[in-house]
Amino acid sequence: MFTILFVCSGNTCRSPIAEALMRQAVYDEDLASKIHVMSAGLAANAGDKISEPARQLLSCEGMDMKKHAAVNLNTEIIDLADLILVMTEKLKEQLLVRFPFAGQKTHLLKDYAGIAQYGDIEDPYGLSLREYRVILEDIRCCIQKITNKLEGGQINEGGFGQRSCRIQSEGTD
Repeated sequence: MFTILFVCSGNTCRSPIAEALMRQAVYDEDLASKIHVMSAGLAANAGDKISEPARQLLSCEGMDMKKHAAVNLNTEIIDLADLILVMTEKLKEQLLVRFPFAGQKTHLLKDYAGIAQYGDIEDPYGLSLREYRVILEDIRCCIQKITNKLEGGQINEGGFGQRSCRIQSEGTD
């Protein structure tokens, strides 16, 4: 099974949103038997609940995250992951300082989605529900593009989504 790991700071906002959206996409594309999705935080307080605005937005999408408990990133989780997607360049740098062996499988989420020119996915913690919605839509755009890689590619030792990748440039969407 191919494992995708989403990483943010506290594992209460961005990475659980990405995890939930990717799980839904994997389910919708009938890839659940091939792909496992997880999330963790580089500075998480283990056991913290998902932020209330993130929970509300995901609930409106039909995703129940009440049982989500923050997980602090560690070597075991890194070892389980085949692909690690982080929310900001700074988080990627911090992750690679702590876990240098994860370099080849660690990518900035927007880079991997093919929309790197739009920068990082900033932390909405403490901001309004409206700001959370902007972040959710930003992450959804990335997940849709990555899902296109899944649909057009194959998951094997040769890479993830390597064959017939259908990611379109931002201007053609």
